[in-house]
Amino acid sequence: MIEVSLKSCDLLYLSVSIMENIGASKTLIIVPGINEYKERYYNMANYFYQNGFNILLYDMRGHGKSISKENELGVISDAGKLIDDLVIVYNYAKNRFGGKDIYVLGDSLGALVGLNALPQIKPVKTVLVSPIFSESAIATLKLLKFMLGILGKNGESSYMQSVLGFGSKTVLFSSSVATNEFKSDAICYYNYKNKSIYEIVRLEANVKKLEFELQNIFLVHGSLDSTLSEKGSLVNLEKYLRQNGANVTSKDYNAGHKVLFDLNHEVLWQDILAYFA
Repeated sequence: MIEVSLKSCDLLYLSVSIMENIGASKTLIIVPGINEYKERYYNMANYFYQNGFNILLYDMRGHGKSISKENELGVISDAGKLIDDLVIVYNYAKNRFGGKDIYVLGDSLGALVGLNALPQIKPVKTVLVSPIFSESAIATLKLLKFMLGILGKNGESSYMQSVLGFGSKTVLFSSSVATNEFKSDAICYYNYKNKSIYEIVRLEANVKKLEFELQNIFLVHGSLDSTLSEKGSLVNLEKYLRQNGANVTSKDYNAGHKVLFDLNHEVLWQDILAYFA
């Protein structure tokens, strides 16, 4: 594993891990999900490495090791910079590996960022695992802008968390072991600031402004997830993607929001590999 730091547009350094597969013609960029960091994806990354991919993982700003005084854990000051960061990582991968075929796997929040970046990066194929998305995001955004004035940008309001999809009904995992591992990890178990939640919803609302001509997308959903990636909203998202030029395949799995870490996640890894093939 090689560790590098990539300078972002505002001089934040993004923490990147690379598994270079000599002779490989394909590169996979993995974008971690909400409350996640790249090291938790190493087992999955190794699976794709063993199957002939160069691997590049990075921590999004405000996550893992991509932090600073302005970008602490749970802080997203500008959603647009999340998109810019992925474009920087994508171009770095293209240059490092000689323009070889690049694939993107985005998980949860990483899938939402990937969706927003697709018109700029145009990978060979993209996997969107449990993208955070709500059909009512545009209307919700107006409400959240008003609530920020009352609750403050730097607070951690339970109301704002629930609007995003975190609450008593949230199913992150069906596995109690995976749940306990997540909750015992301080780099995972934290709240997002109110402004961060507003910025995430801004990304959701922006999806309906984009074109997805000739994009190849595998859309994955955990059937137990009814809040962060609600099934009805994803059905409408799939229709929108098709109407705007994307070639979409979709599949549900008996799992919570974090399908990649839940029970029988190896089946999903195999399905993703088959899709890439």
